[in-house]
Order: sequence, then C-alpha cells, then structure tokens
Amino acid sequence: MIIPIVGSSAVEFWLGPSSAIFTNYAFNMKKSLVSIPEDFDFLVTADVARYAAKQLDLKLPLQNFSFSHTHHQCGKAAHVLTRYKSFPENSFVKFGLGIHDVYVARPELCFIQVGRSMDLPNHVHLGIKLTAQYYLQKETKAELGRRAFNNLEQKPRAPVATEESLREYLKIATGEYGVKKARAAARYVVELSNSPMESAIATMTIVPFDYGGYGMRRFSMNEEVGLSESAAQYYGYDRLRGDFLWKNQKLILEYNSNQYHNNDKQHSEDTNRINAFQKSGYRVVPITYKNISTFGEMENLMSYLMDELGCPELKFQLESNQDKRRKLWETLIARKS
Repeated sequence: MIIPIVGSSAVEFWLGPSSAIFTNYAFNMKKSLVSIPEDFDFLVTADVARYAAKQLDLKLPLQNFSFSHTHHQCGKAAHVLTRYKSFPENSFVKFGLGIHDVYVARPELCFIQVGRSMDLPNHVHLGIKLTAQYYLQKETKAELGRRAFNNLEQKPRAPVATEESLREYLKIATGEYGVKKARAAARYVVELSNSPMESAIATMTIVPFDYGGYGMRRFSMNEEVGLSESAAQYYGYDRLRGDFLWKNQKLILEYNSNQYHNNDKQHSEDTNRINAFQKSGYRVVPITYKNISTFGEMENLMSYLMDELGCPELKFQLESNQDKRRKLWETLIARKS
C-alpha cells in the first residue's frame, strides 16, 4: 500500500527527526527523488494513517491525497486532498514503512503547498528552516532531567533543501497552484542557518520593510571565511564560518546563544573567533539573546547594522511600519525566549 504524505504533514516530517531516521535524503538528494504512480490504489484507512503518524512522529490528521475525488475526506486521522493532475517529475521521496511504501512530498513542493496560506515573512521563514542545517528533536525524559518533557532540541544535519534546489524546482513547477507566490518568497530565502534563532533573525533581517522586516542587503549564513596568515597562526585553522556574513562590506554578525555559549571555555572560544576574524580584516558584531530580547533592543541592533553597512536609506525607513515589525518580532523572536 502507498501512503502519500503532503502539505503540513510533509513539512513536519522534513523539519523533525524522522527525515534523518528514515531517509538519507539530505546526503543523496537527487538520487532519492521519485515520481508517484498516478494509478496507485488509494487505500489509506484511519488505522493506517494513525500507524504512519505514530511511526513518523507526526501530528494527526495526516495530510495525504488521492487522484480520485471519491476519496476526499477529512477526519481525525486523515485529511485526504483530491488531486486532479500529476505532480512535476521527481516530486517525492520514497521509503519503506513495514509493508507500506511512503511517498513524502519533497521539501521544495512543501514550500509551495504550505506557503499558499502564509504571508511573505512566514513563507520566507519556512524556506529558511527547510534549507537549514539542523532539525528539531523531542528530548527523552532521560535527556531532559528537570526540564519539561517534549522540549525541542536542535540537532545538526545536512540541509534537505538548498537555495538552488528551490529555484530549480520552482522553475519546473509552473502549473502548481501557489508557485508564483513561492517564487516571490524564495528570493529572500537564505540557506545554512544553524539554529531556530538564527532562522528567526535572518527572516526579520532580510524581509522588506513593507512586510515587517528590515530589508537589509543580501547576506550569507555560516559561509566559510578564509583567514589571514597571522589569524590562521593565532587560531590554529585557516578558515572559520561566520553566522551572518556581508562579504563585500566585510561585516560579520555572530549570534551566541545562551544554550551553547554559557561557560568559560566557550566564552574563550568565542573571543578567539572574533580576534581571528578581526585579524583578517573583518568587523564583528557579537550578540546574545539580550540584544534582541525586546523590540527596542532589536531596533537598536538593526539601526547599528545599517550604520555599519552604510545604509542611510534604510535607517530613514525605521520611522515607519513599526507596528508590523513589532508584530513580526513578537511572532518570530519574543516567543522563542
């Protein structure tokens, strides 16, 4: 039996641990892609949906689809969408789950499907998370100790999508409902975020002013920076990765989270990194959550970055759309504290 998984269920799959457990997709993207048979016999029952959701650690109802209108239904276990035409070639990733074959919509298709109901900032945020190099995993009771059960912890992994793979798929998905909206959002997606907070900061930084962001110049995330000879001797490596890098302006923003930068050893490492960047001619702006913990602090940080980047035209716009920016800050950053 084929179990097709699309929409929000597929996004949950890609952003959680199941994609790392059940597939090697992040390491073998193009070879893992398949097309779903158009004549597959849709027999996903409520029991099968509950079984798949439990095995893959997904919420119910499980979103799937059928090419036949006779199967359209929405219940507590499964929400079956009717599909009247084929998907673009190689739109799914296939793997076995017991006696079933699971076909999960590839991340780029999810970006179109789920983005249909999103505004631009949240659509961009989704793209940044899909192209990030971490996933979120529920911790076990043994790992948690005194902390609350089901807290989400980030784990490193190779990205399941890239800026390039988004662009390539959006080119061929010309007939998909929502593809134009997805193309507009993809212009602002920045790949290789290392944490949920980096993803949130990146979204606010790059989304245009009219949508509640700061409209900053294009930057890269966690890109390798070649160190000068003296810096390499000082640090012991000839390359480092900067959290947010404006290469042409030689500016680096380093986000040091409380979770991973809260001891003397890590503080010493952070200082050495900053010194190595500076010895290589880069200006470094190190921040912690305190620098973005209130809307006022966030505004001050972005104003400072605009000065460093030489963007007086952006500073002028800080006087407008404050309500939109405050709302986006509350959605992306304040609730992550």
